[in-house]
Amino acid sequence: LRLIGLLCLVTQLVFTTTLLAAGLQNGDFEQDLSVGWTVVMSGSPVYATRQPSVCGSGSELYLYRYNLSDWASVSQTCDASASTRISFKAQLLGQESWMNLYGWGNAWISFHFKDANSNDLATIYWVSQLGNSFGGGSVVSHRVPNDNCNTYDFLVGAQLANDFPGLNAGLIRSIQVVVGVNGDVLRGTGIAHID
Repeated sequence: LRLIGLLCLVTQLVFTTTLLAAGLQNGDFEQDLSVGWTVVMSGSPVYATRQPSVCGSGSELYLYRYNLSDWASVSQTCDASASTRISFKAQLLGQESWMNLYGWGNAWISFHFKDANSNDLATIYWVSQLGNSFGGGSVVSHRVPNDNCNTYDFLVGAQLANDFPGLNAGLIRSIQVVVGVNGDVLRGTGIAHID
């Protein structure tokens, strides 16, 4: 994930020096996830680890969930503004269980835009094709176009103007980036590769 101006990176995301200057740590996932990222997992089998990149070069974040109501996420907050550019490569996979009898898996990247008091102003999700979406109020979800590695690039102010007309993007002071996988019921698989 690359933020230009002020930038955050998640699973298979590549951060620029400018973003790193804004406080993002280990945005290229070349170090252990304990450097800069908060990792939260529930259930088994669940994985949150680094691996050789599927979508880019070097290392990437790899999240996986498979069973029951298990989930995993990594998150980090960094400074940002309306002029921040975010770019990243991601493969987000949500897969149904056998014949969809036991539920869906889901993978996503979310950007939580916050004001000077750390109050949420808006949240944008990029979500796997299969699985549940997020939405309502100050939340907008975009489905990824396919199960391939895709590149995403947007200027924060412009994206918010498209998704939330009337929102004052000048109030943004930080972005919390969260990459996660979860599932419904039994055995829906969710996988996220971020570079």
